[in-house]
Amino acid sequence: AQEDTRQKGSHFRDLTFGLLDCSTAMFFFLPFFGQKTDTAIQAVSLLSLTGTEPYLRGVYFLVTIGIVLTGIITLALQNCPVEIWVKNKRKLSLAMNAVGALVFIVSSQPYAAAFLFIFLAIKVLMLINWQ
Repeated sequence: AQEDTRQKGSHFRDLTFGLLDCSTAMFFFLPFFGQKTDTAIQAVSLLSLTGTEPYLRGVYFLVTIGIVLTGIITLALQNCPVEIWVKNKRKLSLAMNAVGALVFIVSSQPYAAAFLFIFLAIKVLMLINWQ
């Protein structure tokens, strides 16, 4: 019974981590990024962001795609028994979110950084509560 309860808890954590990571795909479509215009700052989606340097926009895409791919892999490999994956899947998800939040903070994108920081806080609280 204890093994079954532990396995269900692990499955729930994997599902939550994967869905939080996949929900980062909303950055492509919802206006979380600030773009400076002549007179104001306009909120735009990542796909519509044109007012930044190309290398910075590439980093935004890379971070966002990396987090989403981490979520997809986490959901796809929920029952994978490989020891390396079992030990490191949550660390990978936490690291990707932390790097993403840091990138958006450093580049002055507060809304995207806030969402990734909230996702990171949810994950950390889940790990603290279940360990």
